[in-house]
Amino acid sequence: MRRRNNTGSVKWDKIIKKYRAIWHDEDGNRHSQSFSERIEAHEFLDQMNLDKRSGITVGSSRTLGEAVVELFRIDKQITPKYRKSTRTREVQSAKLLAPLSDKKLDKITADDITNLYNSMRQGRPPYKKKYAESTIKKVHLIVQQVFARATTGRHRLPYNPIADVKAPSVTHEEAAYYTKQELDRLFTAIHTIECNQHNGSKHNYHILFRLFLTSALRYGELVAIRWEDIDLNNRTIHIQRAWNKNLHEYTELKTAKSKRFIPILSDEVFSWLLANQHDSGLVFQSRYGFPMPYTNVRDTLKKALKIANIPVGKIHTFRHTGLSQIVAQSGRIEDAQRIAGHSEIATTSRYYHHILEQDTSDLLEKYKTA
Repeated sequence: MRRRNNTGSVKWDKIIKKYRAIWHDEDGNRHSQSFSERIEAHEFLDQMNLDKRSGITVGSSRTLGEAVVELFRIDKQITPKYRKSTRTREVQSAKLLAPLSDKKLDKITADDITNLYNSMRQGRPPYKKKYAESTIKKVHLIVQQVFARATTGRHRLPYNPIADVKAPSVTHEEAAYYTKQELDRLFTAIHTIECNQHNGSKHNYHILFRLFLTSALRYGELVAIRWEDIDLNNRTIHIQRAWNKNLHEYTELKTAKSKRFIPILSDEVFSWLLANQHDSGLVFQSRYGFPMPYTNVRDTLKKALKIANIPVGKIHTFRHTGLSQIVAQSGRIEDAQRIAGHSEIATTSRYYHHILEQDTSDLLEKYKTA
């Protein structure tokens, strides 16, 4: 099948054993796309020429870096309820596209994107470490958005390489927990650590970690608690803000249900709050009035884990352990959802539903934190 002049051409590629549709854009740049069947290549070129007659053209291609900047400048500005912390995380993910940032969009292939993801997985240069599949998925979502914009409209690219890239698959593993025996050793270790100082301000880490455990709060939520948020008469804490350790500022809570009342379950924590209550100010703060630094909390826990001979553990592990105890005691996923502040019960069930399928008495002994 011969084509008219200026409508492109179709040729057989002996190397890849596919048909190539070849055409030139308005700037004279040569493009090609492969197809398994000759008729598919011709139909593709026919549609492209129909688009041209309709005023839809292939304009000069921007670089990936320029397209990402435009994505954040235009699309994200009009997105309702676009949280500043969410934007910060997306910008961090976009920076990982640096190896392809100077490449024109119409020159980027599916292989380029796949090789980028594999370099991230394996920690190959220019990356200095291996990245988790969840991080690669965030990068993938940005690339998807960029090419979705580039392949629509009146000056669109004819080929979307992301369509031929296998999307990163994130598997949700069972959450990690501290057992009762590990908690006993861990709090004993925390007692042995001298009261750390940050800029001359002493912190009670034992109460801090006990509250992490019994409230199942996130780091940002807990260190943002102010004395006026605490109702000692009703033994509750009103969670209504969070501290973002990267932005170094207060931010909105993660979801609408994150604004909630948390019961003070620990008698030890309650007694400490009674003895140290103030009219205002942060409960756990530095001498300059900022929330307790994440690095101080993290480093203290790492030291305690080493003393207690517990190989793996994070601040967030206290949250998982506390929620596991709630599910084991009440037998209701809904109770854990309310305490956790999850917007969807499916999120809670993903991590804790397996507890209901086990012997509750054993679990209570395993996670008991009294």
